[in-house]
Amino acid sequence: MVKQLKMDSNAERRWLSDEEEEVVIHYTQELAKMGFGLDHRCLKEHVDEICRTQYGSKFPEAGVRKNWTYHFVGRYTANPATHKEYFDLVEEVQLQGDNGGPIAPECTWAMDESGFQANGAEGAGGQKIIGPK
Repeated sequence: MVKQLKMDSNAERRWLSDEEEEVVIHYTQELAKMGFGLDHRCLKEHVDEICRTQYGSKFPEAGVRKNWTYHFVGRYTANPATHKEYFDLVEEVQLQGDNGGPIAPECTWAMDESGFQANGAEGAGGQKIIGPK
């Protein structure tokens, strides 16, 4: 009962409706599929633009709060279907590997922490982007 009241209260304070959140998710995923994934700063800018258009001067000049994008992403990445899709993709990559040959299991590590390293160099790649797993 208390949890439901908190969820209802949070829903009333949200800047985006469920439908708008779905549009943002779809937009983010489509950009990522094309190789243009959004980082948290760009996601915030996109959401701020939507909210400024909808709410005008009622929307804070600073935009959504500092950690809004992290909470938003967290709500949607804790989805069991997303996790299954991600690990199905990992399995597919492991089985097909480079040049159609499988990748040895010992060559795939820290998947729950950092994923694959770009060119084997730690810290390479810079910023993290948001997109489908």
